[in-house]
Amino acid sequence: MSDLDYSIITRPLNNDTDSGDWGMVRQEGDSVFIAIIDVLGHGASAQTLADVCKTFWEEHFRKKPGPFLSALHKHIKGSRGCVAAFCHLNVSSGVLTYTNTGNTVLRRVGEKNERGISQPGTIGYQIRTPLEKTMTLADGDLLILHTDGISSSMGIENLSPMPEDTQTVATYIMEQYGKEQDDALCIVLKYVT
Repeated sequence: MSDLDYSIITRPLNNDTDSGDWGMVRQEGDSVFIAIIDVLGHGASAQTLADVCKTFWEEHFRKKPGPFLSALHKHIKGSRGCVAAFCHLNVSSGVLTYTNTGNTVLRRVGEKNERGISQPGTIGYQIRTPLEKTMTLADGDLLILHTDGISSSMGIENLSPMPEDTQTVATYIMEQYGKEQDDALCIVLKYVT
């Protein structure tokens, strides 16, 4: 997986300039780190907290997903809160380790269709001890993460033929399943061995 193929699409509520939804993908050698955050609410105040979370992630993203989520919870304790998903992908093995809270969604689409299990809670307010879970990606699989601004009934698994590039898939998801009454964010990553 020398050239990482991924796309991030975000759309603020009412085409505003501010959004509480934020996402990032970063590769370092054999590791890919992925994050999505959905701050409660909308507008400038939601973006302010999203920016705090982004800065914290950029400083600590190499932590394992579970300990990172716990550290972020302590860092933003007492704020309006957020839900999120944090992942580490080992490129050589295809093993994805993740933890997510609330109504963030993580899906594997391809050789096997699989949905990640999210824990209840709001980061910064009340969470359970984060559990790390794993799934193993196969060559050609898509990893899709999105906030609740994308309908959970998204039927991308039935899209045939599946587009080759992640930008087309992410755009399709946003156009077909994005909710008009919420900020929305979608990350699509293609795993290629």
